[in-house]
Amino acid sequence: MERGNLTSALISGNKISNKCTIFRETGEVYYTCERKEAQTIEETLCAILFITETIIKSGRHICTMDEAGKDFIS
Repeated sequence: MERGNLTSALISGNKISNKCTIFRETGEVYYTCERKEAQTIEETLCAILFITETIIKSGRHICTMDEAGKDFIS
């Protein structure tokens, strides 16, 4: 979520249905899945952040895959 925080989202009564919701303003992460799956998501997020930070610190540019590339892999 681009705006808001976990407390506001829960108080508002809106159901958070994604397995993992990240609140960008606060850095809060909210899981609505089993513990094992949440841990897997958490480890994946940590790996992505580590890799991204390492690439940026080395002065390189991050180039993401386009839809054609994603379709090819799928």
